[in-house]
Amino acid sequence: MTFLIGLRTRIRKIIMKNETWFVKGSRFIFALVALLMLSINFGYQKTLSHWWVSVVIAAICMFIPAQGASVVISFVGVIQLMALSTDLGVAAIIIMILVYALTSYFKSAYQFNNIAIAGLNQLRIPFCAPLAAGLLGNFNELAGVVGGSIVAFYLKEVKENAASFLDETSDITAADLIQTRMISNTMFYIFLAAMIIGFMVVYFVRTKEIKYAWVQGTGLGVVTQFVILLAGYLFVGNKSNIPTLIIGSVISFAVGMLFVFFFKGLDYSRIEKVQYEDDDYFYYVTAVPKIHIAEQEKEIKKITDAKIPGVKDINDEDAE
Repeated sequence: MTFLIGLRTRIRKIIMKNETWFVKGSRFIFALVALLMLSINFGYQKTLSHWWVSVVIAAICMFIPAQGASVVISFVGVIQLMALSTDLGVAAIIIMILVYALTSYFKSAYQFNNIAIAGLNQLRIPFCAPLAAGLLGNFNELAGVVGGSIVAFYLKEVKENAASFLDETSDITAADLIQTRMISNTMFYIFLAAMIIGFMVVYFVRTKEIKYAWVQGTGLGVVTQFVILLAGYLFVGNKSNIPTLIIGSVISFAVGMLFVFFFKGLDYSRIEKVQYEDDDYFYYVTAVPKIHIAEQEKEIKKITDAKIPGVKDINDEDAE
């Protein structure tokens, strides 16, 4: 454990020392992964599907805010969908505008969840984004969770029904897809409920004055979304998704514990009760110290050319 805490401290120092480049690098990786996911799953526009185009666009996203980068990625996604079907792209634009309006109205700090949840859903770990928002954000991030979940489910249905749009004899439209595969789909509401309730469990437990609040919030949130989705799959008779649900929940819990380790290391074995007062009030404070390890002090000794008594210097011998 001491080794891990020391490693965390060193990583934190490196990040703080190179914070600007770390933020830009994180933005580049986020954009690149999202663009590559779009190319793999919705690569209907051939030019944008080249890997080097994704690298160039991700490099541009390095130098703009995260919200701006999410807009750029959304624009690329819309173009990819329009290459498949014009009305799919138009429907995506309408959904994106509504989602960004929702997150802007509630002042969500993590508007990139609109894209993150959709991308993570393709990897079968959609709850990682609501989990991170519940641990690090405030309650306003619920708007981003709702919007991102809607976008994620829409893109999932587009991917699963792409063959119908490619079939020239088919007369399916985006409105039909939204009506039959989303609005009339029970699993859509179950998925939305799992993301929303899971986020709320993480947030409310994390903000409680209890021991290991972050750990308990992570565990309860993952279990909550797992139970809701499991019940949904059993209800609709879609048991084939249960193995990926189990694996995704395990990965989500591991990601949550990484957030706990790097952002909230507290030593609950040394809790202290502090009491003080002013002219109007008594104050009772519970102090929980952060986990630290004493850094090793390095002693530097300077070696001089001072002569040791009784020992003849080689230079003296040469002089003789």
